[in-house]
Amino acid sequence: MKDESLHGVRKILRDFQYCWQYIRADVQALLPAGLAARGKIKEATDRIGRFHDTAVALNLLGENCSEGIVSDDEMGSILNIRKDWQDNKEALRRQVSNQLESCFN
Repeated sequence: MKDESLHGVRKILRDFQYCWQYIRADVQALLPAGLAARGKIKEATDRIGRFHDTAVALNLLGENCSEGIVSDDEMGSILNIRKDWQDNKEALRRQVSNQLESCFN
C-alpha cells in the first residue's frame, strides 16, 4: 500500500474515532470485527500515524540534505539516520498491513 493510501485510511478511521459516539450503533455492524471497537480504531490510527510521521521525516531529511552543504562526516551520520528511519518505516508498514489484513479475516 502506498504512503498516500495509508494516510487516506488513517483519515477515514480518525473520522470514525472522533464521531464514534454518534455513529457506533449504525456502523459497528458494517465494520470488520477487527475494527468494530473504538479502541481498535485508535490503535490502527496511532500506528498509521507513526508510519506517516516517519515518511514525512524521511522526505524532509531528503529535501534538506544536499551534498556540499554538510561535511562528509555529517553526511555519513545523516545517511545512517536515513537508513534507520527507512527500516523503521518499512517495519511500521508491515505492522499496519498485518493489522488491517487481520481486521478483514
